[in-house]
Amino acid sequence: MQDFYFQALGILSVYFILGAAGILFYLKKNGGEHKKELWTKYRVYLCLVLVLHSIFCFGGFLSEIVLFSLLVKGVHEVRKIWVRSQWEWWFFITLMALIGFAIVICHSLSVTPILYICVVAFDGFSQIVGQLIGRTRIFPKVSPNKTLEGLIGGSIAVFITCNLVMPKDNLEFEFFDLFNERFYQLVFPLLIISGSVLGDWMASLIKRRNGVKDFSNLIPGHGGILDRFDAFFFVLLLMAVFSTPFLIVLAMAI
Repeated sequence: MQDFYFQALGILSVYFILGAAGILFYLKKNGGEHKKELWTKYRVYLCLVLVLHSIFCFGGFLSEIVLFSLLVKGVHEVRKIWVRSQWEWWFFITLMALIGFAIVICHSLSVTPILYICVVAFDGFSQIVGQLIGRTRIFPKVSPNKTLEGLIGGSIAVFITCNLVMPKDNLEFEFFDLFNERFYQLVFPLLIISGSVLGDWMASLIKRRNGVKDFSNLIPGHGGILDRFDAFFFVLLLMAVFSTPFLIVLAMAI
């Protein structure tokens, strides 16, 4: 895990340097009206990513505790702003319970660190590219700030990141021995991209239907827990859904 940690840390360093350059270019292009807000968001996200990357790589059971704590806090934030029917609320709770199950599955498979790095790449580049050249809105009524150009930029970053950090003959990531290289290059990135888009859409829909901009103001510049971790939670969920049948077959074979 130590080799992966430093490899991923190097990739993250390059990404954050590119992100800083993107912010400077954006401010030069659009003026400095949002300068303080953008740099606050950048610094907070940098610290958050460094801390969580370390926890997910070396934290062991602590990483599960952190993820469950974030999930519970996210549910609490939604409960405070919820104005929809109780039926919809229980549907949401069921979804969160499934994500909790996914946290356990992904932790047992040791894929959480890889998933997190790829989601960070998607979030960062989709936002930067969308701010710089975004024109075509994907969800104009639910999430008007999300653009096709940003999606393409984030997707390219995921494909690159997956191929840079994907384990090769590493016993600490033995789950990937079940698949060939095509899985690394195509299926795995598509799972991450799909989960990220679905998570962002779901979170935006909940906020829109409950009449709020953010779930809370807990994280400076980012909003609440689900504002920041919606994509990651859904990526965990899709990964668990995808991998569970393989694990069942493997268990039956043993």
